[in-house]
Amino acid sequence: MTKAEMISQLKDSVDGLTKAQAESALDALIAIVSKEIAESGSCKVHNFGTFTLKTRAARNGVNPRTGEKIQIAASKAVGFKAASALMDKVK
Repeated sequence: MTKAEMISQLKDSVDGLTKAQAESALDALIAIVSKEIAESGSCKVHNFGTFTLKTRAARNGVNPRTGEKIQIAASKAVGFKAASALMDKVK
């Protein structure tokens, strides 16, 4: 699902909501979740799931084309664990 499709479905599911208001609401939700993950390392949305910030350590790797050894820098990634209520809906 694209962001545009999500905005359209959000607009259709709430009476009187315009496309611009739906887009603003979705953007605000994304901003709130992003800020919470950045500040506290996790964001739990009841009956949906938990977003967590994961840190990957620096490590050695190999370039598959050349076989050259390379150093892969440490990085951060966002993980998601679905809540059981969400899992029950997708089964």
